[in-house]
Amino acid sequence: MIEVHEGQDAAACDEFVRAAPQASYFHLAAWQNTYREVYGLRPFALVAQDAGAVVGVLPLCAVHAWPARAHVTSLPGGWCAASPSAAAALLAAACALTRRLDAAYLVLRDSPDPLPWADAAAPGAARWHTVARHVTVRQSLHAGADALWQGFSHDLRNLVRRGQRAGFDLSWDADQLDAWYPAFAETAQRKGTPVLSRRFFRQAQAHFPERFTLLVLRHNGELVGGGCQFLLGQTVWCTWGAIRPPFLRQHATYLMYWEIMAHFAGLGWAAVDFGRSATDSGHAAFKRRFGQQQPLYQHVWLHRQRTLPGLIAQARPAGSLSLAQRLWQRLPPAVAEALSAIVRRRIPFG
Repeated sequence: MIEVHEGQDAAACDEFVRAAPQASYFHLAAWQNTYREVYGLRPFALVAQDAGAVVGVLPLCAVHAWPARAHVTSLPGGWCAASPSAAAALLAAACALTRRLDAAYLVLRDSPDPLPWADAAAPGAARWHTVARHVTVRQSLHAGADALWQGFSHDLRNLVRRGQRAGFDLSWDADQLDAWYPAFAETAQRKGTPVLSRRFFRQAQAHFPERFTLLVLRHNGELVGGGCQFLLGQTVWCTWGAIRPPFLRQHATYLMYWEIMAHFAGLGWAAVDFGRSATDSGHAAFKRRFGQQQPLYQHVWLHRQRTLPGLIAQARPAGSLSLAQRLWQRLPPAVAEALSAIVRRRIPFG
């Protein structure tokens, strides 16, 4: 019989996550500590067990978005479970937690899986709503770098070659975080998005020193950009990357994607995941040139709130920005970075 407990044996849970093919690195126990330490989120770790063995995990956080009512959110990836019954047990426990906290709603973010029941008449199903406007792009690395290169279109190979001829210097070094971060912050503000703090990445690196890597590009000593990767199982997760605008026309982004694929294929990794993008966005279209698209679901269970939260319900035309985003773009960079730390406590994953 499956039982769900709150609180966790981190070692046992991480052992389950490392062996689960559907797991994301956000399912590792220390990620909740990272968000608590940096943004003050209150963590709740739900663990499903069957005969004492871990069969599922669901890392949650309570977000106090004053003046709005608090809500409960999963970390990106939603639940990780060995069976639909374990997943259903975790979701039932998450709903019970939401009721206990008297929160507005529960959201399970960026789940690769639909809800673990097909029957719309299942108990409690009427309160669940699913929004599917995001995707990730993945690519198998099993074939090796040469086969991956030959599988690219002629046009894509030419764009990568142009990046190779542009004279960029590439270096793999996890200690380059402070050098890379300004390009990441600049890119986030250009999108009108509050940036994750430098401390966030430092804490993540401190919790996962063996699972964090970083590729940095420079041109004649000037920072171009790069990307950080987190490693779990046999998958390389490329969630955060940035190339500064002056170098986009020199095809630095094409070069960065190819170098990540070739590097980790050579090291024997099985797959690369290029992270979340809006389905109809230019970012998703770019990533699809390097892999296959897979849907991501936002599952929302409404409690005190009767309508979907705005950031999930609103659909904007590709490339359009809200008034708040346009104003954010105009802030002085230092001000935007300082305000981001405040905004991210209330919208940690938006």
